[in-house]
Formats: sequence, C-alpha cells, structure tokens
Amino acid sequence: MYRIYMKKLIITMIFVFLFVLGAGSVIHAHQLLTVADVIGNEVTVEAGFSNGDIAAGAKIIVTTGDGKAIAQGKTDEEGVFVFKVNTKTDLKIVVDAGAGHRAETTITADEISISGSEEVSDEGPEFSGNNYDNLTNLIDKTLAKRINPLKKEIQVLEHKAGMRDIIGSAGYIFGLMGVVLYFHTKRKKG
Repeated sequence: MYRIYMKKLIITMIFVFLFVLGAGSVIHAHQLLTVADVIGNEVTVEAGFSNGDIAAGAKIIVTTGDGKAIAQGKTDEEGVFVFKVNTKTDLKIVVDAGAGHRAETTITADEISISGSEEVSDEGPEFSGNNYDNLTNLIDKTLAKRINPLKKEIQVLEHKAGMRDIIGSAGYIFGLMGVVLYFHTKRKKG
C-alpha cells in the first residue's frame, strides 16, 4: 500500500514539474517590451511583445520626475506613440497592454533637446547659414530608424529563458519534492 502511494506521489510530482516547465515558457513568451527614442523634443515610444507581436492599442502614460502626467494616449496599429516635450525633465513612460502586460522605461533630461522649433522632413532640410539643429535632428532620425530594430532584438534576447533558468526551475521543483517526500516518510515511520 505504501509503495503504491509513493509511486502515485512521484508520478504526480513529475507531472507538476513538466507542467511548470511548460507553463513558464508560455508565460515568458508574452512579455511586453518598450523602446523610447528622443529626437530633439520629440519622443517616439514603440511597444511590442517578446514573441514579436505588436502591442497595438496599448495605453501609455508619460510622467515627469515629480509624478506630473504630461502625455497619455494609445499606441497605433504599429505599436508606436509619439509626443513632444516642452521642458527638459526626466520622464517615466509606462506602457500597459492589459492582462498584466506592463513595461516602463525612462528618459533623462539630458536626452531631450529644446532648441529651435523648425521641422525636419525625412527628405532632407535646406541647409543655409546656421541650421545645425536641423542637421542634428536629421542624423538622429536616421540613426533611430537603423538602431530601433536592434534595440528591440536585444530586449527580446535578454528576456528569453536560458538553460540556466530551466535548470534552476527544475532544481526548485526537485527540492520541494525532496522536502515533501522527507516529511511524508518521517510521518509514516513515526
């Protein structure tokens, strides 16, 4: 009778182990990631999931260092939200895609440039006289277009479960199994 009970307990623990191992990878596959880029006084926030899905319609709240909300809205169908900043201040950007998917990122005041209000087109500005700000903004936009995909890829790679995570989880489960079996055996003997 005791051996049958122990076999059932061990089989149950193995199924729990396999379930936790499988559920962990499913939960991990949907982590919300966000990237924010500053070009001049314009901030572009991109939101997506670690499995590559776009976070369209995610709520975004932007606050200053003292907690004052300065912008809010939702990402578009591409997972992008753009807003302008009028003062140099630290910013906290919170992205909420619902169902517990939440991410935060920060922008320091040093990253924000509040200079000329001239618009820079993607085709290229007319450079005459002192148009340093326009040239800087054009370079920043071009670099952001090239670097943003790399930032997203780095975030995805940082959030993937590695072999160390899997072995660590297995160790916790086997440790718990050992504690349960120890107390169960001690109770049966005593």
